[in-house]
Formats: sequence, C-alpha cells, structure tokens
Amino acid sequence: MNRRDALKLVAAGAAGLGLNETALAFPFGSAKKRELTAPEDAFLEDLTQAGCRYFWEEASDKTGQVRDRALAQIPSSHGKESRRVSSIAATGFGLTALCIADWRGYLPRNDIRLRVLHTLQYHWEQMPQEHGFFYHYNDMETGVRAFKCELSSIDTCIFLCGALMAREYFKNTSGLGPQIAELATKIYDRVDFPWMLNKETQFSMGWTPEFGFLARALRRGRWRFCPRNACGF
Repeated sequence: MNRRDALKLVAAGAAGLGLNETALAFPFGSAKKRELTAPEDAFLEDLTQAGCRYFWEEASDKTGQVRDRALAQIPSSHGKESRRVSSIAATGFGLTALCIADWRGYLPRNDIRLRVLHTLQYHWEQMPQEHGFFYHYNDMETGVRAFKCELSSIDTCIFLCGALMAREYFKNTSGLGPQIAELATKIYDRVDFPWMLNKETQFSMGWTPEFGFLARALRRGRWRFCPRNACGF
C-alpha cells in the first residue's frame, strides 16, 4: 500500500468518525499544526483532569492499588463502590496519572507525593509477588490475590512503567523525591525477567501456583486459568 492509498483509507475511517476536513488537513509528521479552539481545549483539559481524578479517587489509601473498574457516578463512586478488586496494571497507570496531576496542579502536590511513596513502599514491602512479578487482580485493601488469577508478565510491566515514570518525574524534587526514586528502582531490579522466559525465547503470559507457566495453555485460550465468568466480569 502506498502513501496515497493509506491516506484514502484513513480519510474513509475518519469520515465514519465524523472528522472534518480541517482535522485531516495535516497528516502525522507535518510541521504545520491546527490550533485547538477554546471549546476543544476546555474539553481536553476536563477529560485529562477527570482521568487523573479517577486514579486518585479509586485507589486505596493504604496500598495504592487502583480499582479495576468503578461505577460511573457523579460525584465519584469512591466510598459507594462495593467491589474491591484492583488491577496491578491500573495501579501502574495510576502512578503515571499522579505525575500528570502533579505537573498540571490538579491535586495538592504533597498529597500526590505521599500517595506515590506509600504505593511504592507497599509494593516493595508487602504486596505478594513471585520473582518480582505481581498477580493480575488483587484485593485493593489487603493485596491478596483474587480469583486465583495469574502472575502476569504484561500487567506487571505496565505497573513497572508507572513506577519508572514516577522515578524519573520525582527523582530531582526535594523532600520525598529520592525515596520515590530508590523504591521504584528496587522494585524494577527485583524482577527476574529470565525466570518468566521459562527457558524459551519469548516471555510467558504468566504463571500460577496451581498450573505453572501459561505458555501452552495460551494456545487453548488465556482465560482457562481466570475465566471471565469466574472473575465477576
């Protein structure tokens, strides 16, 4: 497919999304950019702030674990949502969101830094792990593994991305910055990546105490070890 055909395909898809000609005028990589209108900028600002607040309000003050999902309510569902299942990946996204919230001034900066520090402390000192990898789903208040789910290579790495983002963002700040950076580095260095290879050339998707590595089972379906109907989805 050449560039002209690719642009036609993008234009056809964009037409289905309701994008106008102005939005399509400058392809990716163009030096010329369209300025956002005031309503567009306000919308994006509101969307960004709402996203950051989700990861703040739907996290445990004790563990820093972020709820896997929450009811769409206004005001926040915090304190009303009865489900306590958290996701290690959501927690990683949350760490990145807290960096954005700090940068944009959405929340008190000292509160953000304390939350990041406590989250990393809990995951270094108390969160159940094997060879540095964390379970996919957990009880957000106790850290206990949920649904007999897998020790997840992918979701652990998403968490690590958040931890390393927090390290780089806060490391040169005064106060708690050095502690945050040290804990993030310890959590990353603890991960035994060769173990998750299981003597193969590609990483396994995960491991469970009951069945071991999931590589072979993945060919028959990943959810054999954590079926959706057993996970309350």
